[in-house]
Amino acid sequence: MQAAREIRRQDTHVVIVFITAAPQYAISGYEVQALSYLLKPVPWFAFSQELKRSIAALQRRSADSVLVEAGSNRLRLTFSEIVYAESIRHTIVIHTLGDTISMSGTLKELETQWRGHNFFRSNSCYLVNLRHVNAVEGQECVMSTGERLRISRPRKKAFLSALVNSLGADPQ
Repeated sequence: MQAAREIRRQDTHVVIVFITAAPQYAISGYEVQALSYLLKPVPWFAFSQELKRSIAALQRRSADSVLVEAGSNRLRLTFSEIVYAESIRHTIVIHTLGDTISMSGTLKELETQWRGHNFFRSNSCYLVNLRHVNAVEGQECVMSTGERLRISRPRKKAFLSALVNSLGADPQ
């Protein structure tokens, strides 16, 4: 359980399945959001079904999140918590609902990696999560955090079009 707590502390999206002979600990699995709990001896069919279920859960989660390298740390972020990414002097700063994360790279690389997840390049400095745009006022978009980000004139029409299209998309 201690190892599961530490794993969960590091990454909230890891799939955890307990395999044990002690049924009294099954309740503890809820504490770390374990996907399931298998009792030994585990028949091959039950194990293979659980493995398929775990892989499916992982695939669903990975489609809604991204792994970023910030220095020596690797962090998993859900796309829904990313408000925008900003380029500052060859450094990318990812602004989430609760934190900022600095990493090396380019907005162009992020734009390619995050394609299909409702992000749009509003100007040369910002890659905006359209799900967090609350309003467009003049040449700025107002984000869910209250921040105002510049929209370049040449990109404004495409930005507004992408914003309208994102409103009709399935929520993440």
